[in-house]
Amino acid sequence: MKRRLAALSLALLVSSPLLAQGTEDAQGAALAKERWAKVRKLMVLCGADQLPTRIADSVVTQFRGYHKDLPEELFTRFRAQLDLEEMMNRIQAVYDKNFTDEELDGLIAFYSTPVGQSVLHKQTAIAEQTSATSGEWGEKIGQQLIAEITRARTEKKAAPPASPPPAP
Repeated sequence: MKRRLAALSLALLVSSPLLAQGTEDAQGAALAKERWAKVRKLMVLCGADQLPTRIADSVVTQFRGYHKDLPEELFTRFRAQLDLEEMMNRIQAVYDKNFTDEELDGLIAFYSTPVGQSVLHKQTAIAEQTSATSGEWGEKIGQQLIAEITRARTEKKAAPPASPPPAP
């Protein structure tokens, strides 16, 4: 009887940390699943869930343009075979890596508002306009720099040659 009690006590002692670890693993898995769902929610709110479709369509369209001699069904079949969820999971992992839980909650709250949705809808136009404005400004300052370089080269040619240093 004492041996059985001792064996049972030993078994409980050895298995307790393993049972606790199993509970921690289950809790960790639940938290990870909850976080993964939170990341996906942010992606849907931001429209990032459409990226795999846009990327796939863009690549297929580009290749279709380069290979006009090939039948359309090749591109259609290829596009249909693509695993868009694979790319979605890759993008989701990037979001997961770069945002804390607090940031995810804040972004979800913001993008769930009318103002947040307005920002999302205006971002493309803002990016395009900023790019155009930046290009114009870059061209302007490039022209100014070319003028300065030309002026410096002209002045350098007009300047008398430097005299050699005195001999010791």
